[in-house]
Amino acid sequence: PLKREVARLNRHVWLTALRRDQAETRKATPILALQPDGVLKVAPMVAWNSRAVWAYLKARSVPRHPLYD
Repeated sequence: PLKREVARLNRHVWLTALRRDQAETRKATPILALQPDGVLKVAPMVAWNSRAVWAYLKARSVPRHPLYD
């Protein structure tokens, strides 16, 4: 569904919050990846770890989503 909507909306960039520390299968996730369909996938948080994410959220007073717990 996401790829279909990206194509329908004629988008050329896809931002993702993937991080390398989330799973073994994500260890080699690149910051930039050109998809076969020509869409550029950008993972700006790829080098962050869980501690960095929580520090960022705390420093900016981002409220915790109630469903997170």
